[in-house]
Amino acid sequence: MTTQFATPATTHRTVRFRLLRPISTAAAGVAVLGCLAVGVAPAASASASAPPATTRVSVDSKGGQATEYRSEPFAASADGRYVAFTSASPNLMPDDTNNTWDVLVRDRRTGTTSRVSQSTVGVVGDSSSYGQSLSPDGRYVSFTSDATNLVPGDTNGDSDGFVHDRRTGSTSRVTLTNGGTEADARSYAPAISADARFVAFVSEATNVVPGDTNGVADIFLRDRQAGTTVRVSGTNADAPSDAPAISANGRYVTFTSEAALVPGDTNGVADVFIRDMRTGSLRRVNVSTSGAQANALTVSPTMSADGRFVAFTSEATNLVSGDTNGVADVFLRDLRAGTTVRASLTADGGQATGGSSYGPMMSADGRYVVFSSDVTDLVSGDTNGVADVFLRDLGAGTTVRASLAADGGQGNDGSYNGVVTRDGRHVAFASAATNLVPRDTNGVTDAFLRRMPH
Repeated sequence: MTTQFATPATTHRTVRFRLLRPISTAAAGVAVLGCLAVGVAPAASASASAPPATTRVSVDSKGGQATEYRSEPFAASADGRYVAFTSASPNLMPDDTNNTWDVLVRDRRTGTTSRVSQSTVGVVGDSSSYGQSLSPDGRYVSFTSDATNLVPGDTNGDSDGFVHDRRTGSTSRVTLTNGGTEADARSYAPAISADARFVAFVSEATNVVPGDTNGVADIFLRDRQAGTTVRVSGTNADAPSDAPAISANGRYVTFTSEAALVPGDTNGVADVFIRDMRTGSLRRVNVSTSGAQANALTVSPTMSADGRFVAFTSEATNLVSGDTNGVADVFLRDLRAGTTVRASLTADGGQATGGSSYGPMMSADGRYVVFSSDVTDLVSGDTNGVADVFLRDLGAGTTVRASLAADGGQGNDGSYNGVVTRDGRHVAFASAATNLVPRDTNGVTDAFLRRMPH
C-alpha cells in the first residue's frame, strides 16, 4: 500500500516550536466559574451519574475495529455523543480508497461512523486530511487538507482549511483571502466558533491580507458570513505564530507566537497571546499572577467558551511558586482575576515529578482541564511506565486518570490527545493499549471515550 504518512495525523496540534501535543476545539456553553484559585463548588454526586466506562470510537458502522495505522481523536461534541477523529485505516468507510489520513465522526448514539473530509458531493479527498475542531452540537467539523478535489478551483497546491456541515453535507474552504481568493501558501489549523461563522487559522501565505511582508506564519480570522479575513497576530510580526483557539462567540482568539507582540516581551521564547477581536486589544497570557513573563517556552493554548480561562503548556519555572520539578507543566490563567495556577498537580495538590505534562484541552467553563503526562505520581497506582491522560478538576482540586480500561485497570501502553466534553463527564483520547476494551487485537493506536465518575 502506498500511503502519505510523512506527516503525522496530529499535524494540526504540532508546531515547530511546540512541546508535545501529539488543538483547539470551539468550546460549547458559556457557564463561568468563580476564581479557580480559591476553588468552586464540587460537581454533582457521582451517584446521580452512570458508572464510569470506556468504549472504542475508532470503529466502522458495524463496530469493526480499524485494521491499520493509528486513529486519534481531536474533538467531541458538548454531550459526548459525537467524537471526531483522524485515521488512516482503510476499512472504517466502505469507499475509502485514498490510502491516507481521513477525518471521521463517530455517532455514539446511532453507532455510525461517517467521513467529513470529502467534497460536497461525497468524493473522498485525494490527499491527507487532519482534524481540528468540532462545533458543540456536532454539526460542523473543521480540518486541514492537502487534497485538491474537495472544492472547485483549488489550484494552489498547498494545504488549506475546510469546514464540513454534517447536516447539509457541504464542504467549503475557509482559509481564504480577504477578497475571497485562495491563499498563495500553506494554511492550516482552522478552529471554529460554536456556530462556525468565525474561523481562526494559520497561514504562511502573503496574500491573505494586504501588506503581509513578514515572510512568516500568521494567525488570521475568517468571518464566513461577512466574507472577510483579518490578521489576528499583529501587523508584520517578526517571528511565526501558530496554534489558534477561538471562543464560542468568535470574539477571542488565543495563539502561540515567537514574536515579541506586546511591550516588555523580552524573554526570547514562544509565548501565548489573546486577541479581543471586538476591542482590538492584545495581551500576553503566560505570565505569573504578579505579571512576570515566563522564563521559558510556552505553547499549546486552549480556551474556555467565554475566553476567560486559557490553559497552556510551559517549561517556565516562575509562573507559580514552588515550581521546582524542572519539566513542562500545564497551567491555567484566569484573565478576569489575573491569576495563574498550575493544573498538572497530583491528586492531593502536590507537584508532579519525573516527567512532563502537556497538551491541555479545557471544558467550556474552564473547570476541567485534560492533559497528557509521563509522570507516574499524579495518581496512586500508576505503574504502567507510559504516558497517560489525566483530568484535573480545578473546582474540587482533584486529579484522576482518564485513560483507563472499562474495568478501571490501567492501560498497558501509552495514551495521549485527551479531549474533554463541555461538562467534564467524558474524555476522549488516543491509546496504543490493547487492554482498554475487549477484543482489541489490531495492534494499532485507537480512539477511545471514557465516561468519568462524576
